[in-house]
Parts: sequence; C-alpha cells; structure tokens
Amino acid sequence: MANQTRKANILTYIIVAFLGIIATALVILTCFIGIYFFMPTRISTSSEVPNRISTQQIEATSTYTPSPTSTYTPSPTFTPTPTSEKFAFVSDQSGDVEIYTLDVQGNSLPTPITNNKGSVESSPAWSPDGQKIAFQSNRNGNFDIFIMNHDGTNLQQITANPEDDIDPDWSPDGKFVVFALSSGSKKYEICKKEIADPLSSMNCIGSSPEDDYMPVWSPDGQKIAFASRRDGSSQIYIMDINGNNIRLLLSHNDNQYNDEHPAWSPNSEQLTFDRGLFDDDKHICTSNVDGSNLNCCSDFLGQYPSWSPNSNQIVFATKTNNFEIAVMQPTVPCSGFTLKTKFSGRDDYPDWSPK
Repeated sequence: MANQTRKANILTYIIVAFLGIIATALVILTCFIGIYFFMPTRISTSSEVPNRISTQQIEATSTYTPSPTSTYTPSPTFTPTPTSEKFAFVSDQSGDVEIYTLDVQGNSLPTPITNNKGSVESSPAWSPDGQKIAFQSNRNGNFDIFIMNHDGTNLQQITANPEDDIDPDWSPDGKFVVFALSSGSKKYEICKKEIADPLSSMNCIGSSPEDDYMPVWSPDGQKIAFASRRDGSSQIYIMDINGNNIRLLLSHNDNQYNDEHPAWSPNSEQLTFDRGLFDDDKHICTSNVDGSNLNCCSDFLGQYPSWSPNSNQIVFATKTNNFEIAVMQPTVPCSGFTLKTKFSGRDDYPDWSPK
C-alpha cells in the first residue's frame, strides 16, 4: 500500500514537472512570438514619429497668423544712364576751320555743325540750357558774334560792329552774351549785349587802356572772370558784372608767363585756366577764386580748359603729335589725361555742354 502511494506521488511529481516544463516552454514561446511579431511593429511606429511631428508642424504653420510687422524693402540698385553731354570744339580737319560736336562718351564720330568755306568759325560756348551755341565768325569780313542751335540750325547774328567781336560767353539766365570788343585804335574791352533784341545797345564794362578779353560769366551770376594785359603780361582778373571791384586772381612777375582762357567751375568756387609763355606751350591750372590752392599740371601741355557739369573733369586741348581734345581729372597732383579725338587736323577750343 505504501509502495503504491509512493509511486502515485512520483507520478504526480512527474506530471507536475512535465506541466511546468510545458508552461515554461509556452512562456518562452510566447516571448519569442511577441519579440518576433510585435517588436517590428513598434519600431515601425517609432519611425513614423518624425512624420507625425512634421505633420503637426505643417498644421500649426497653416493655422498660425503672425502679428503685423514692418516689411524690409531694399533700396533700388543705381544704374547710371548714358549721358547726353557733348563737347563743342574747333577743328580744321576738313581744310576749313569749323565747329564740331562730339559725344562725351565717344560713341560717335564728330559732327560738323558749321560749314562756311573760307571763313574761321571759332570759340564755341554752350548756352546754359544746352540748346544753343554762341561763337565767333569772320564770314562777313571781321569777326562777329553769332548764335545757332546745337545742331547748327537757326543761325542768328548778334553783333555787327566795324571791328572784331570775339570770345563769347553766356549769362547764367541765357538772356545776355558777354564778349570782347575791339573798337578801332582802342584795345579789346568787355561788353554785354541782350540776345532777344538784336538792335539793343552794348554795355561795355571794366574799361582799361590795355586788352581785356576772354570773359566768362560765373554760374551764380555774380562775377565775370577775364584775361587782361593791363599790368603787363596776361593775367586773370575777376570783377562784378557791372565792372566794379576788379581784382587780380594770381600775381606773377611781368612777362614770366601768361594766364589766359579762364573757365568757372559749376559751383562758382574755382577757376581753371592755361598758363605759359607761348600760345602752344601751356599747362592747365586750377585755383580757388581767392587765388588759393593753385595746382598746375606741368607733366603735359594743355590749353583752352572747360569744366564738366559735375566738376569731376576738365576738357582741354593738348599737344601730342597735333592738337587733340583730351579730358583730365583736376586732382593734386595731376593724373594724366584721356584723348577724345585723334585726327589729322588741329582740334582746340573745346567747351563741355551743361547737360
């Protein structure tokens, strides 16, 4: 009996152990199945997180309305426009001394605007609005002052004196022309004449027993600069437009050299002129109107200077193989020049248009 009970207990232990083994196997199998089938799904789910975040951000952005703020608008980029400025100058390239115009940028050939065989057309001066040119011509015998449109049309004679009238320039308002008049035995003197009335009388100012010539009216309308031999050699003087308060710009020893062909800067604060002992052996100089800050370009020859409208350059005639039109910057020291013409004839007396 005891023996049977012991066998029954052993069998029970065996069954319980077997069931434990089976249960353990089932647990292990369950874990394995869980790892095999469920972990990939969780990994896949975690890989979708960025997409969900991205989706949430897109949704948030689409519904978010920022408070109004100022909007930055960049300044427009400056693009320089081609200039319409021109040089008027004198040339004998055709065999006669005529007046030409030339695009400042050098995009075209010189254009002749006078064509008067056998005469001398010279000393062109642009009107303040850039529409007309005053000049001197001996087409009728002696030199007289004429005005024409910038293209050579609509010729108008301003003076008709028995002696020469030369070196014309304009008043800043364009109503008067100032020039040098020779009156027989008397030397040249500075005179003004109203343009609108060809029959109007002349008003001569700054009278001197010696030559006064090459007058130029200041852009501010207050002064007239001119060359004169009243003290010996030619020097630059400045006077009021009525001829009063004449003063010398720069003093130098008699006959040391000649200062001629003055030209005002656009702001009326400086003058440029040519300096030299002989006509074709001169240099370009600049100074303030009180005579200070004198600067002469001794490295190259030049005469008949004229300022650009922005005061950054000076056009003049320079002697290379022949006389040519050139442009320089009024720097201290001088920095050379750029040729604008290079023809077989002589080119000189340049004047820079105001616009």
